[in-house]
Amino acid sequence: MNGVSKAAFAACMIIFVGLLRSGTLSAETQVSVHEIATRPGVTVPVLLIRPEKPIATILLFPGGAGRVTFQPDGSTGYRGFPVRKPELFAQRGFVTAVINAASDIPARHFFRDTAAHADDIRHVIAFLRKQADVPLWLVGHSAGSTSVAHAAITLRNEGFAGVVLISSENGKPDRRSGYLDPLTIEQITVPALVVHHEQDECDYTQFIYAQRLMGRLKKSAKSELISFKGGGPVSGDTCGSLHYHGFPGLEQEVASRIGDWIKATLKQ
Repeated sequence: MNGVSKAAFAACMIIFVGLLRSGTLSAETQVSVHEIATRPGVTVPVLLIRPEKPIATILLFPGGAGRVTFQPDGSTGYRGFPVRKPELFAQRGFVTAVINAASDIPARHFFRDTAAHADDIRHVIAFLRKQADVPLWLVGHSAGSTSVAHAAITLRNEGFAGVVLISSENGKPDRRSGYLDPLTIEQITVPALVVHHEQDECDYTQFIYAQRLMGRLKKSAKSELISFKGGGPVSGDTCGSLHYHGFPGLEQEVASRIGDWIKATLKQ
């Protein structure tokens, strides 16, 4: 382990915050917030929810600017799904972590496919492996799917089990946060689940783009598209968290389908 990696663990600050949203998790579930030292002088906040007997770890990447405000009760203060309800995965037996933007990232800086971001993810993965010796999955929503896809391409030696790309940005450039088209998606070899709402009206994430993405996952050990309809009520920006892009009213169903797919894939 190199010097920076050692610092990642030595400088880790743990703040136990009790049960996430009282009554939603069992008494054995541990909830904590960590400041992971990654690059020199840089930290990445991570929310960690650890059930008593985990079957796998899920690392969730928020969309937009990638910024999350962790609350004293362990909630995320973030409206985008699935980050707004990480407990839905912990309830299903997954160690569930939410990654925040690194401390040196400006509010609207493009960073999703940078080497520095990949290095931050590598350190967070190493930290999570110390918490539970179980398979690890990367799960990203909207612009977060760019982070996940880039990691799947550049961090292949980290040995994570697979990726989930939710409402992914591809087909039309988003200069604010990046998108999948320029990435060499064809190099992804781990199992890949694409999750999308068929009524997604966001210009950057229309359903037809998800169908096209499936055609690029040629080397993935297993790939599948799971789509949804309905839900709601919807409101606001079509690219926002409370429109079909963010699966309002479908949170339980989406989390269940993702969890079942991961479990089935791990058994194969």
